Amino acid sequence: MNATFNIRRFGLNIYKELLEKYRIILGFWAVIVLVYLMFWGMTLLLGSNVGEYTRGTVAITMLQLYCCLIPFLIYKNENRHIEGTFYGIAPASTLEKTLTIFVIVTLLFPTLTTVLMLSLDSLLSVMPTQSGFSGHIWNTVFSSDRFLSGLENSMSTEEGRNMLDTLFFEIPNIFFNPFLGLILSQSSVIFFAMLFRSHKIGKTLLLFCGIGFLVSIGATWPIVATVKHLEAESLSAMDAEIMVRWMKNFVKTVMVFTCYILPVIFWVLTYFRIRRIQY
Repeated sequence: MNATFNIRRFGLNIYKELLEKYRIILGFWAVIVLVYLMFWGMTLLLGSNVGEYTRGTVAITMLQLYCCLIPFLIYKNENRHIEGTFYGIAPASTLEKTLTIFVIVTLLFPTLTTVLMLSLDSLLSVMPTQSGFSGHIWNTVFSSDRFLSGLENSMSTEEGRNMLDTLFFEIPNIFFNPFLGLILSQSSVIFFAMLFRSHKIGKTLLLFCGIGFLVSIGATWPIVATVKHLEAESLSAMDAEIMVRWMKNFVKTVMVFTCYILPVIFWVLTYFRIRRIQY
């Protein structure tokens, strides 16, 4: 059955898992609403008025955290020796199980959670209070152009805005869509949620910290080593246009790899992980 796909069986598998996990999702939504109400209440106590971009950035950050946590909560037992036995013998192929995770965790949950949070934000923004929320943040979360314009306006200096325009010019705006980033960033978290059998969140955080440290060292060491061997005269005479072009190509390469190639790799790894789980 591992290599088969049946649309009816696939739909029944999604329905079955939603019936098993909807209480977890509803409880998580209740926490999300409570946290956002606390955020609104703090602005009222402090007498501050939070604008669209600041509030949109907070909402995106919170949504990113929620979407990274939910795979560990929903699929905390599926790969364990005893608790995951029923998941292992479920009448669904490996492909159907993988696509079920994709539909529930990567499509349904981020979309419904984002709509829930933004609807609550819109409701709070029309409350007749002197402080609190003002404006609507739907475009900030779903629109790449709106998010980039807000990011540019948040720069305190003209040099910062010019650097932003220089680095990100010619890069498609779709790369900066916050909602798309929510969906794409889940692939690695889902893989590690299915890979580790216990202490999933702690092990994933440690792994991310270790990888981030190694990547930062690997990326900065060649640059530092090259600059050390350059003489001051040649460094000052270096063509600025070449450096800018190199930085643009580097940023574009990193974003293409991170946004498109890496998520596909993690989903393929998740498929084989589910296929090879031993109960």
